Amino acid sequence: MWIHNTPCTVMMMPVATGILQRLPRGELEGGSDAREAQRFSKAVVLGVVYASAIGGMATLTGTGVNIILVGMWSSYFPEQRPITFSSWISFGLPMSLVLFVALWATLCLMYCSKNTGRALSAYLDRSHLRRELSLLGRFFLASSMASMFLSIWSTPNGQRSFWYSVFASQFPSEGWNILKLDTFYF
Repeated sequence: MWIHNTPCTVMMMPVATGILQRLPRGELEGGSDAREAQRFSKAVVLGVVYASAIGGMATLTGTGVNIILVGMWSSYFPEQRPITFSSWISFGLPMSLVLFVALWATLCLMYCSKNTGRALSAYLDRSHLRRELSLLGRFFLASSMASMFLSIWSTPNGQRSFWYSVFASQFPSEGWNILKLDTFYF
């Protein structure tokens, strides 16, 4: 959502394939579990690709086509209100959430059976996943700073929000607000 959807897909595919490599691959290796794993693998790969496209619709920065539409809107309809980040997300985020739920339901119906959870639980145990998660460390500072960054970025100066009063007292543009926050962040 916050970065372009193509690099997001490129970053998430190794994560997905890393998880899928823990599953049995051939009929001799896992029998019926291998068939379930093969179907689940298709769902995961298709899910990453389609979810990237759906997430790209949620924000202006999600895909390049969104920026092209904003440019065309301002040139063809200059008398109309411009499309801002907050106006786009108020339309794009709910639409993306609905489409994401529809994608999840479709992939579950097409590729997952009632036995999928049982068949895959032996290969994707929680203790291993928790150990991997603990190796990543805490995300509180990074996630809170990213939240502040995104709230400043998505709030125009004219709305006089809390963040505007903190960071924009001397500088007139949103670019300066973000530059000040980046300086504070690093």
